[in-house]
Amino acid sequence: MNQDLKHFYEVLGKNYVEEKFVHTSAWGLARFRFVTKNLIKKFVNGGVWADVGCGGGVYLPELLKSADKVIAIDISYPVIMRAMLRAQDCYFLVADACALPLGKGVLDGVFSSEVIEHLPGYEGFLSDVAYSIKKGGKIIITCPNWHKKRPFREEPGVLRLFGIEDSYIHTAYKPEELAGIVEKFGFRVIERGSFEKELRLWGKLWDFLWGIIVNFTASVGMRKFTIFLYRLQCLLGGLIWWIVNFSGLAYVMRKLFRRGPRTYIVAEKV
Repeated sequence: MNQDLKHFYEVLGKNYVEEKFVHTSAWGLARFRFVTKNLIKKFVNGGVWADVGCGGGVYLPELLKSADKVIAIDISYPVIMRAMLRAQDCYFLVADACALPLGKGVLDGVFSSEVIEHLPGYEGFLSDVAYSIKKGGKIIITCPNWHKKRPFREEPGVLRLFGIEDSYIHTAYKPEELAGIVEKFGFRVIERGSFEKELRLWGKLWDFLWGIIVNFTASVGMRKFTIFLYRLQCLLGGLIWWIVNFSGLAYVMRKLFRRGPRTYIVAEKV
């Protein structure tokens, strides 16, 4: 197990409840809608599935509806404890995504959302996944997309409020890149693309404007108030997303833009 990575996510998982922030924001809601509607409901059809890097378990209830058995895996003990409260019918493991303690061909599928971009290398992860999935099984992966310049590390930013001081691994993959990578590990790509297109016009602008306020209050030592503002930023952004979605504007933007800020692939073990 990568001890540096484990320490980072133990601290982050203890201090930062991602489900209260990211997953209530416009980005989180858009992601949840797409992943559950277009990936889980479409491609998870019974069998034993593992959610690798499950975090607080936001997708576990949906996976349980479609799979016969779900194994939730994360490197962070605090987030596994939160996931257990969300979906008690799963099996839970604290393990490194790059050193999965699973037998050969025991899985019908692996779901992994927003994980591969945080790994020091994808080789160990995909090698273990390929070993654990039986022939004909599926893998579903989502991660950030990139356009002009691929990121490799990210400064902590707002995470400083939650005890994170150093930069951390945060890269991205284009759909065609990720497809080419998984094919090297014995998978055939069924579907690939990008999503969160409905946020292209306003999502980053919203975060930028709020970021000015949040960074200012943080710089003058108003930690608790800054956390409150960050929470408000996420909630109000989520409210705007609901309005955009139900008004039909989101549908128009999904048709208007060809590229979204998130990548996804679905592939089958051959």
